[in-house]
Amino acid sequence: MSDLINIVRQSRVGLVSLATTIALGALVVWGTRSFEQNVRLELSAVQAKETAENAKLESRDAEMALLKASFTKFEALRGSGLAGNADREAWVESLLKVHKSKDLPDTLSYSLLAPVPLPGAEPSPTIAPALTHDMTLTLDSIHEGELLDLLNSYEQQVKGKFRVQSCQLSSPSSKGLTASCLLRFFNQPLTPPPVAASS
Repeated sequence: MSDLINIVRQSRVGLVSLATTIALGALVVWGTRSFEQNVRLELSAVQAKETAENAKLESRDAEMALLKASFTKFEALRGSGLAGNADREAWVESLLKVHKSKDLPDTLSYSLLAPVPLPGAEPSPTIAPALTHDMTLTLDSIHEGELLDLLNSYEQQVKGKFRVQSCQLSSPSSKGLTASCLLRFFNQPLTPPPVAASS
């Protein structure tokens, strides 16, 4: 037994070094695993945040694509005169220009009535109601074909959309007929009407 004690005494420094190395190694392994767990948790949190941000980005990209498509459609509506401020003066100018270009008798009379809200439109404080603008035309000494040609040419040139509500042909003579037509323009203003102050 004394040999064993001698061996232990001589190797005590080595055994302490070995025990210290094993303890330090175990501590390093434990620390590395703890660090790895923390890094994994942080990585999971970052990946979850990145996934959420990517989902938001995809949603915003989809919204942007929808806005771009809607903007193109809106610009087409605005260009056709359906959306925006009604250019009533241009409607009259176009009518006179088309009438003059057709070399029709100088018997055209017209009246552009005040705009009225489209029937059945729900009133809203934030959205302007769609409006109708009625224009009455009267032409003397005109033939049916000339009237149709005038209306078709006017529809192609005017910046606005209308439909012929009615046309009455009367007083036939050798020079032609008297035509009384009602054209209804449609328009969606972009700004709501001003709110009336309450008294």
